[in-house]
Amino acid sequence: MTLLAKGALAPLLSEPLASAASHLASDQVDKAIEDVAPETLRASIQRAAARVASDVSVKPEAVLRLLPMAEIDATLAKLSASQPRAIASWRALAGGLGGLLGRASQTPGEAVAAPSPSDRLRALASTMQRDKAVAEPLAALAADLAAWEALIDRVATTIASSPELRSALRIKKGKRVALVASIAAALVVIGIIARAAYVARAHVTAAIAKDDPCVAFDVAEIDLGRVSADLRAKVSEKRKACEDRRAEEARVAEEARLRKEREEAERRAREKRESDCAALADHVDAEKLSPDDEAFAADAGLTKRIAASSLETRDFGPEDPKMPCAGSKAEERLWAAYRKAVLAKSWAMLRVSAPGPAARAAFGPDGGKMPFRLRKGFATRANDAAKFAVRTGKVDDAKRASAWCEVARALGMPMAGACDAADRLAKGK
Repeated sequence: MTLLAKGALAPLLSEPLASAASHLASDQVDKAIEDVAPETLRASIQRAAARVASDVSVKPEAVLRLLPMAEIDATLAKLSASQPRAIASWRALAGGLGGLLGRASQTPGEAVAAPSPSDRLRALASTMQRDKAVAEPLAALAADLAAWEALIDRVATTIASSPELRSALRIKKGKRVALVASIAAALVVIGIIARAAYVARAHVTAAIAKDDPCVAFDVAEIDLGRVSADLRAKVSEKRKACEDRRAEEARVAEEARLRKEREEAERRAREKRESDCAALADHVDAEKLSPDDEAFAADAGLTKRIAASSLETRDFGPEDPKMPCAGSKAEERLWAAYRKAVLAKSWAMLRVSAPGPAARAAFGPDGGKMPFRLRKGFATRANDAAKFAVRTGKVDDAKRASAWCEVARALGMPMAGACDAADRLAKGK
């Protein structure tokens, strides 16, 4: 008998009611009321639906969709109010009366047909009608429970008479017949599979034996599915070795490509820098710098001052200015322009503490042709710096004085005495 038979389904739906009837018969009224808690009743519906669904191979939701769920929810909502009230009133006001009140729930005719829990509760409420605080909640619960008893009887009838569920049951039985036929067919297929497995094993073994690990990729997936896990693992190892080799080859190729791109980018950058530096040197020589030249040089206006022969005091020393285009072919042209600018405004150099190496280099063999008054000014500056260094005895003072003496000598001024002493002190002698 399947659960689609109403007689088989009813006990599943009535489990909480049967338990409540048993407790009422044994004078355990509070336990009986606990048995019919709304969540317990709902769970009995869900269990029955799950059992039926399993019996006919459908989902429980398919069974529940056949039921009057709106009416079930409404009935349980009423019980959610009446059941807690009934058990609370019983425990508070009648629990101490014991078996006397419990037996009052019995009704005549039990020997013929046992009364339902709602009948027993209604009889108990009638017995205690003088105590309305207990009788009324029991009567309300009995009424709601009677509605539930009638509802689950309809649920059992609905499930038992459902064409959908009976069709699902027939399909399930048909599947069993088909299973028997499938087993017979499977025995035939086993022989075919065994032959295919033998051929697949031969293919896989041959591929594994090859020195080239990439041959493993030639093995068909269908053959892999027919061999042992050990052989599949060996094929996986071969494929992994092949992938590692290919990855390494790809990595080397990618590195070579990136290196070539980088070298090409660096070459283009060098060529552009050389071109930009050459253009900068041309414009400095022509004394016509554009805003783009100044932006490219980014030298705080140094090349602009060189082009205009208007060097500032800081450009002369004591450290050389930072010339743009260092290392380019145009760098020396920029330094040549710088030396030219130094000579064009050499008197301004007298304001620095000491001339830098590049500024000193501007005074070449023709320095003696400069105006005597200017040459004398440099000689005086050098002599004063040398005397100061001799007095202080400090090497840093001597180095600055020696730089001035170098310029004065380049201008053709005889610088002996104090300058010679400063030179020796600068060299640590």
